[in-house]
Amino acid sequence: MKQAGQMVDDNVAKVIPMGCYNMLLVKDRLEGVGKLALFLSVDGQKFQVPWEEDTDEQHEYFVLMTAGEEEIACALGVGEEVSDRLIEGAGVRESDIENR
Repeated sequence: MKQAGQMVDDNVAKVIPMGCYNMLLVKDRLEGVGKLALFLSVDGQKFQVPWEEDTDEQHEYFVLMTAGEEEIACALGVGEEVSDRLIEGAGVRESDIENR
């Protein structure tokens, strides 16, 4: 795709939607094999469903996958509140997650 100068088309991305957790897994795998930059360079992130349109299950898995121990306890309703920092790579604030 990249060699031909092509990018992921919006219409194609809508046909193959990926939740935030699934996209995290894809990016992690691509990073592990050295292909993440290529995926992002052709707008591969367009496959990701916007956070506000994603399912509660995808949100929960994403939070648990990206959170530290203290944040997991908070997400499960135990412990102190999570800070309002930006979750790396997702473009959502943890306060958005808590308020869903």
